[in-house]
Amino acid sequence: MARIPAIFAAALLVAGCTEPNPDFRGGGVTPPPPPPPTPRLDGGGPPRADSQCPAIFADEDGDGFGDPFRVEHHCGPILPGYVTRGGDCADNDPRAHPGQTEAFKIGRPDGAWDFDCDGHAELVPGARFAGCKWGEGRCLGEGWADKEPRCGEASLYLRCTLVPGSKGDTNGEPRCEPLGEPTLARCR
Repeated sequence: MARIPAIFAAALLVAGCTEPNPDFRGGGVTPPPPPPPTPRLDGGGPPRADSQCPAIFADEDGDGFGDPFRVEHHCGPILPGYVTRGGDCADNDPRAHPGQTEAFKIGRPDGAWDFDCDGHAELVPGARFAGCKWGEGRCLGEGWADKEPRCGEASLYLRCTLVPGSKGDTNGEPRCEPLGEPTLARCR
């Protein structure tokens, strides 16, 4: 038998132990189970269908739409910096969010041009010039003079205007002509 200090030997005898157990790993006491995981507030991925609490989304840019990959399930009042609507495609730019109707001449910080979060950039307006005509009491027609530019590029944009002093052509209608100016292409 190994030599055990007297105080430990007495404790072992009181506990009913006569031999030290080389396999002893805590006296047979089962440790308590680990606590349940604390919900992460740094982005836990897409919402799980089995959650009992509603999904809230981190909204870094304050536009009212949150990052769909930074979602938590939270019961109680909405946490500061979180919103109930996800779908923001650029949560570091308040111009970009679902339903955006404005178009912009400068891209997002990540270089993308999708501001309405529909998965593609839309040139606004996006048509090539097709000519002028008179209708609805005014000159109609506008568009890009050459090929449609890429988002943020400058190109000549034409708008039809009434020729001052025109009394009408052979059809008796006022005469319209295109007037152009360099314009930065806007996208959403």
